[in-house]
Amino acid sequence: MHLYRALVAANLAKSKSEARTLIQSGAVSNNGTKVDSLEYGFTDPERLFGRFTVLRRDKKNYGLISWQ
Repeated sequence: MHLYRALVAANLAKSKSEARTLIQSGAVSNNGTKVDSLEYGFTDPERLFGRFTVLRRDKKNYGLISWQ
């Protein structure tokens, strides 16, 4: 899954185009690390406890992805 799709799924962006704009502007972080690449994909070692990913948009908007 790409980061822009995850932002839409976590209700941190209304559309894929808005998510892409947020990523390019540097407003998105994955587990506390800023991400500015549109081609970013999630990897297993980045998951917290092997199962979770915390997304953050700006300062106060958070989302949690639980991988099955």
